[in-house]
Amino acid sequence: IIVTKDMILTDSFEAILYVGTAVVTVVNLIFAVLIFVHGKRNRVEILYALIAFFVGLWSLATLVMSFPGIKFILFRYAAPVHYIAGNSAYLAFFWFSIYYQRRLIRTLFWPAVITGANLIMLITVAIGPGFIFKLAKNAVELQDRILFSFPGYAIFVAVLSSVFIITEIFMIKKYLVSEGVDRIRLKNLILGTMIAGSLGVVLNLILPWMNNFYFFGKGPILVTLFFTGMSFYILMKYKLFNIKIITTELFVLLLIVAFFIRLISPEIMSGFLFDAVILFFTLVFGLLLVRSVIGEISDKERIAELAESLQHANEDLKRLD
Repeated sequence: IIVTKDMILTDSFEAILYVGTAVVTVVNLIFAVLIFVHGKRNRVEILYALIAFFVGLWSLATLVMSFPGIKFILFRYAAPVHYIAGNSAYLAFFWFSIYYQRRLIRTLFWPAVITGANLIMLITVAIGPGFIFKLAKNAVELQDRILFSFPGYAIFVAVLSSVFIITEIFMIKKYLVSEGVDRIRLKNLILGTMIAGSLGVVLNLILPWMNNFYFFGKGPILVTLFFTGMSFYILMKYKLFNIKIITTELFVLLLIVAFFIRLISPEIMSGFLFDAVILFFTLVFGLLLVRSVIGEISDKERIAELAESLQHANEDLKRLD
C-alpha cells in the first residue's frame, strides 16, 4: 500500500472537519441552554434559544450522516432528524421575526397557515419520509445512500425557502421602521441570519439535490460561523446578557466535553489536532473574556469619574447656598 502526501492531507482535513462539526454542535446546544438559563425567558428569547437548539441538533445529524462508514441504522435515524431539525430552525426563526421588538402584522392567520404547511412536511418526514427521500440500505457513500423523491423533495425545499424569504422580509420591514440601537441590532441580525440561512438552503438542500454533496458536511460549520458568531457579537456589543458569565460557562463546558471525549476514545482526535482545537478556542474565548473585563473596568472608571464630578457639583451648590 502506497500512502501519498495528498492522502495524508485529505485525511487530516476530514478529521478537522469532523472535529469542527462536533465542536459547533456542542457550541450551539450549549448556547441554546445558556440563553434560556440567563435570559428573561420571554417569548423572543425562548424562540432564539430554540433556533440555536435546532441548529445544534441539525449539526449533529449532519455529522452522523456524513461520517464515513457509519452504520445504516444510525444513518436511517439521522436523516429524518437532519431535515426535521433544519426545518424547525427556520420555523422558529420565522416566529422570532414576528415577535422580535414589536409585532407589525395585525393577524396571525397567515403565519398559522404557513406553520401548518411546515408541520405537515415535518410529520411527513417523521412518519413516511419516502414522499421526500428514500434511503438505500446497501449503499456506502453519502450521495448513494439518500435518493430524493419528486415532487416531494421539491415541495419540501420550496416550503422551507419560502418561510426563510418571508422571515427576512419581516426582519427588513422592522429594520426600516426602527431607530437607534434597535436598528443596528436588526442590521446585524439580518446580515448574520441571511448569510447563515442561505448557506443552509444552498449547501444542504439544493446542491445535494443536484448530486453535489461536497459541502454537505461543511454546512454546520459555516452556518454556525455566521449565526452563532453574529449572536455572540450582538450579546457582547449591546450587553444583552452577562457575557462574561456566558463566555466562561461555554468555554468550561467545551473543555469538559473535549477532554471527556479524548478520555473515553483517544483515537478520535490525534494529539496535535486536539491541542490545535483547544488552542484556537482558548485564544477566542480568552480574547472575549479580556475584552469583557476591560470594558467592565472602563465602565467602573467612568462611573467613578461621574460620581466625583457629581460630588464636586454638590459641594459648589452648598457653597452657593
